[in-house]
Amino acid sequence: MEPSIADRLIESTNTDLDSRIEWERAQRFFYNALRAVKSRLPLVVQQQLESRGPNLPPAAELDAARVALWRSIEADQMGNTPEGAAVRAALFAFFPPDEDGPLDAIAFFCTFFAKAALSESALAGAFHDQWPQNGA
Repeated sequence: MEPSIADRLIESTNTDLDSRIEWERAQRFFYNALRAVKSRLPLVVQQQLESRGPNLPPAAELDAARVALWRSIEADQMGNTPEGAAVRAALFAFFPPDEDGPLDAIAFFCTFFAKAALSESALAGAFHDQWPQNGA
């Protein structure tokens, strides 16, 4: 079985993505990847990205954005449709850092991004803007 885009990206860097210190870069990655394909995203995601801006907002604003995003996919919370998958990917840009590193969040974000049929080159570009490739 061919490795997924998530596997290929994660394996392309020597960075320890299990490290909590990588959350800031992970948040920039999520945001920048989504902004790169903004016109292909559901309107609710576009609106939330505009409200969020490039910096992670306060917790209360993050909570409100997540509620709006979840409500928009009540019938497709598993992300089975491209629109539902795009919203599921976008949710990662609205979560505060976890106690653990962002490895799992990055993997799931990439999976939903690809499932939404969004540009893999935009995803890879945003990833490598944060984490250079091995040997680069």
